[in-house]
Amino acid sequence: MRAVSKAADLDGLPCYLECTGERNANIYGRFGYKVVSQQTLSLEKDDEPGSGPSPHTTYFMLRPPHGQPVTQSEGKEKGV
Repeated sequence: MRAVSKAADLDGLPCYLECTGERNANIYGRFGYKVVSQQTLSLEKDDEPGSGPSPHTTYFMLRPPHGQPVTQSEGKEKGV
């Protein structure tokens, strides 16, 4: 993560990633990524009939170059 962030900073580029789970989003947050959008899907488990839906949240995250702040509009401009 540090190597990718450093390379992106040298070129003045933002970094984007998608991850699942709040725990993972918190880990990437320590590297400067901010959640710009998220989506939760509920899926029926195929192998356990009648078990009910299992929610899965995907987080769409952005890290601006050089630690510049992320704004909600910036995420929307990038199609997130």
